[in-house]
Amino acid sequence: MATGRIWSLPEIMLRCWCIPTEPTERSVRRRVPLQTSNNPRSLSTFKNDNIYTNCSVKGARSAPAPLPKSPGTRTVSAFQRCGQSFNIGRFTVGQLLNHLPVISLLILTCASCRPTSSEPLFTMPDASATGLDFVNELVETDSFNIIRYLYFYNGAGVGAGDLNQDGLPDLVFNANQSHPRIYLNTSETSLHFEDISTELGLDTIQGWGTGVALADVNGDGLLDIYLTQVGNYKNFRGHNRLLVHQGVENGRPVFREETEAYGLAFSGLSTQASFFDYDLDGDLDMYLLNHSSHRTSNYGRSNLRLEVDSINGDRLYRNDLDRSGETLKTGFTNVTRAAGIYASRIGYGLGIAVSDLDNNGYPDIYIGNDFHENDYLYWNEGGRFTEGITDAVSQTSQFSMGVDIADVNNDGYTDIFTLDMMPEEENIRKRSVGYDPYNIFLFKKSYGYHDQFPHNHLQINNAQGRPTFSELAAFAGIESTDWSWSCLWQDYDNDGDKDLFVSNGIVRRPNDLDYLNYIANPLVQEGASDLDLAARMPSGKVPNYFFLNDSELQFSKVEGLSPPSISSGATYADLDLDGDLDIVVSNINEQVFVYENQANRQPNNHYIRLKLVGEGGNPFGIGASVLIRTADRTISLENFPQRGFMSSVEPLLQTGLGGESVIESLTVRWPSGKTQTLRQVPAGQTLEIREAEAEAGQAGGQAATKPIFSPLNAIVDAVHKENTFNDIEREKLQPQLYSREGPALAVGDIDSDGQPDLYIGGARGQSPRLYRQENGTFREMQPGFWEQESAYEDTDAVFFDVDQDGDQDLYVGSGGNEHASEHAALIDRIYLNDGSGHFTKKAVSGLNIRFENTSCVRVSDYDQDGDPDLFVGSRVDKISYAAIPPSYILENNGNGNFSQRSTPLGMVTDAAWGDIDGDGDDDLVVVGDWMPVTLLINNGDGFAREELPDSEGWWRTVKLSDLDRDGHLDLIAGNFGTNTDIHPTAQAPLQLRVGEQYRKVYMTYGNGNAVPSANELVKQIPEFKKDFSTYEDYAQLNADDIFGDTRFETRKVTTFETAVYFNNGSGTFVRQSLPRSAQISSTNTILVEDVNGDGRKDLILAGNELHLNTRLGKKDASIGMVLLQKADRSFEAVHPARAGLDLKGMIRKAAKLEVGGNTVFTFAPNDGAIQCYKLTE
Repeated sequence: MATGRIWSLPEIMLRCWCIPTEPTERSVRRRVPLQTSNNPRSLSTFKNDNIYTNCSVKGARSAPAPLPKSPGTRTVSAFQRCGQSFNIGRFTVGQLLNHLPVISLLILTCASCRPTSSEPLFTMPDASATGLDFVNELVETDSFNIIRYLYFYNGAGVGAGDLNQDGLPDLVFNANQSHPRIYLNTSETSLHFEDISTELGLDTIQGWGTGVALADVNGDGLLDIYLTQVGNYKNFRGHNRLLVHQGVENGRPVFREETEAYGLAFSGLSTQASFFDYDLDGDLDMYLLNHSSHRTSNYGRSNLRLEVDSINGDRLYRNDLDRSGETLKTGFTNVTRAAGIYASRIGYGLGIAVSDLDNNGYPDIYIGNDFHENDYLYWNEGGRFTEGITDAVSQTSQFSMGVDIADVNNDGYTDIFTLDMMPEEENIRKRSVGYDPYNIFLFKKSYGYHDQFPHNHLQINNAQGRPTFSELAAFAGIESTDWSWSCLWQDYDNDGDKDLFVSNGIVRRPNDLDYLNYIANPLVQEGASDLDLAARMPSGKVPNYFFLNDSELQFSKVEGLSPPSISSGATYADLDLDGDLDIVVSNINEQVFVYENQANRQPNNHYIRLKLVGEGGNPFGIGASVLIRTADRTISLENFPQRGFMSSVEPLLQTGLGGESVIESLTVRWPSGKTQTLRQVPAGQTLEIREAEAEAGQAGGQAATKPIFSPLNAIVDAVHKENTFNDIEREKLQPQLYSREGPALAVGDIDSDGQPDLYIGGARGQSPRLYRQENGTFREMQPGFWEQESAYEDTDAVFFDVDQDGDQDLYVGSGGNEHASEHAALIDRIYLNDGSGHFTKKAVSGLNIRFENTSCVRVSDYDQDGDPDLFVGSRVDKISYAAIPPSYILENNGNGNFSQRSTPLGMVTDAAWGDIDGDGDDDLVVVGDWMPVTLLINNGDGFAREELPDSEGWWRTVKLSDLDRDGHLDLIAGNFGTNTDIHPTAQAPLQLRVGEQYRKVYMTYGNGNAVPSANELVKQIPEFKKDFSTYEDYAQLNADDIFGDTRFETRKVTTFETAVYFNNGSGTFVRQSLPRSAQISSTNTILVEDVNGDGRKDLILAGNELHLNTRLGKKDASIGMVLLQKADRSFEAVHPARAGLDLKGMIRKAAKLEVGGNTVFTFAPNDGAIQCYKLTE
């Protein structure tokens, strides 16, 4: 997010979207924070009934109580500055479940952090030693400040590159209110720089500076400098500057400004420029990233992005330079619209990164946009771009800031990382504007905007053709780094894995809720100056963040990186040429930070440094990619220097190699298409590689793999179409929509011809469909009859012989969570088969007429009387989320009528029958929300209930299979997954406190200190308003302070992991977690199949949960997962490119059936089309 979240008045878009605007030059009075009735203004001490807020307080944990990070993160050594160790802050990980359930309170207690190491990776020499005394000094006045210019606190960029050709990287800093600065690196043995700005005439450059880009614009082998500025807006009169390198004299670079001559003197709201060869014609073109002024006319439907604005919106300039003579004949040409680039006033561009994401040889572009506008992902299709963010990623950061692209997981495919402004500290969240309420989230979608959530996003490349991406920031534990600006992926410790640096901080927090309430007072608006208002915003100084990559997307947060600061632009370079990468950070009102890397002191880790020498107009080989293979890993790199935030890294490639001293192969792919491969390359050197020595068509790149699965055309044309019903609007704090549990999917031979047939249920208002297979094709049966059943929401179905007449009848469960009373649409149905595949509806009297939301139906002759019986489970009560709905065992009396026994098992999602104890009769395993894995052991006279220890979860599905072939049925249970910032354990469970006194639900966690947001709490229980008068007061309260500990019963969750429970045959089970990558999303359905023919049973997982409360986001990272069982009973996850699955949407059901002699794996998503695959031959 940008800065300056000041609220405007009555525009409905602003009121609904919780987004501020800047005052115009004519109107600079105070802006009022707006609140809608969705979250009533509850804490303000100002009693103006006409002022509302829809902003809820985020997070919930009192300041003294630390929480650990996710299992994917840990805390390691402090950094050192001038020989002293900084231990800054505590490492918190939990995030408050801010928008969850209606009768309860949740508390997650967390374990302590993992141990730390004592050896620092970085030291921080000060300016007296380095000579880097640059300060981006920011002075606020009453005529120029955050109130008047939205991006006043954004800071400026820094660039690294060898400007005087001595082999040492030099530094360039832009500045907001002073002139830019150039520092020459003067020592190879120690970090020391000389400021040569004045002698180069840089003190004559005035204006509000922003970004820095170093690039060889004219192809002469020298790095030029492009500085972006803000101009042509209010009192800003600057324009972007191109300083063209004229050569080196007496060890000093000489520059001449030639901006106008080159056609790059844009004057507008520029953030940064990126130079790369988009059309592969051999020279560097320029993408200019611009931000926007924040005016009310920017809020409308998404087609605003099709308009063109003169000072806002991005630009693409094609390099048409012709220097064949003594003078420059032509410069750069604006090809923005012709190339397919948006240039509108709603482009709030703050971050840009370039990469060949789809591996087609052409560079693609990712743009991070602030506020409501989508991020842009421009696919390069041979020199023209197609924007495709909504197809490629399912969600983005809401207030996207810095962007970087790198191969984070070393699979050979580049991934995308965007920063937002979600605080890690919960007491800050509780005082800050955060997630949109669900109805506002839907409102934005209705205007054409993509799904956005205000936290960092890590988009992992699924590596299939034009790729899709899986969002895994919470899974990796890097989703919340506070008010973050620059992100830089690099291998800082030389172990071969890419680590992450994040710059942080803002002068003041304009999204503070107490501040917004303060300026809502009309008296304040009339009397306070801009500086008075700004002074009421709390300080936003926070430490910068650093994460070490522990592989498998697990990261260790390094504490004590530096003291709290206001850091913005950042770059990396090996400043002292010692084989490790140092970091340089530009700060507001403080001297530059230099993090001197000490990784070279770890002799067991090696490195390689690559200087690429390209041909023609691209001497630095910008856009080239490198693939390094060692004995134990593959490392991919790309040479695109502009990255992070407003900044530029040295145009070289460098990486660690871990313990490998020799590279087995190193392949370079140049933008021209040429490739070259070097073999047995010694580590520990700077290696110069020349494009002139490459050959066209030489081998390189990723080897093609034969996928396990191949897609098929759908065997039927059924498309599930979910009706529109938002049950979160009815119970605003429940964790997800329970109105989207379909479709039902059932397989059975309805005409006894030996070919499986198919039933696919409909949503309310949609007819279910029955298909009969006829020699490998499917024919829809009785469409007119099934149209009469469209009033029901089908959630599960099963074929079985209800009436014992030798054919397959059909039982269909009804649900939808739409009816809060005994509505006929909640009644389950039985359809009787006449033997030929034609069905009639059975009277409901035999079911004793149940009005519940059915979640699952399972068949077994559990009493061994020769007729099939049923278990029918229910997940949610039709009136109140946390109430336990009844589930039933329906005992068949032999003629198709049933007697029922109700059993309060819990919030049941799934069940499975099987002889678990090996005594010859079927037992029942049941799973659900807030439930342990529950066994109902059949003893002949009834069932004995047993619970597997520490197995409470948000379970989605369960299957029984003898996985290890020992004669005992094992359990495979699908859970919510760990791609979340909530990580319950047996020692620190997530707790649901159910309070009948208030009949409300509250979900919180964190050693009893986390509570609902203040607005939500007061809305649910108004009498609690007397306990606090400000958001700051509320931020200090814990659960016991507010609720006490006597009013609630407790339920809990101890794990979110999908797992296997191996049956020992002695009545006990051994839990085995499935691979970490199997936990990236919810697992809703499981198939067991030997997919590789080795005789061992493998697993196919599918799921996702797209309609969670906005605090939980979207759990949709899965495109289907294949797990291969190994000889030791463990499972190995298959990379998506090898698995071959690309499942779309929220998969609810899966089935395997024989079609025309082939085994077809069929997957049924909610609100989508059937998807089919086969094993690759």
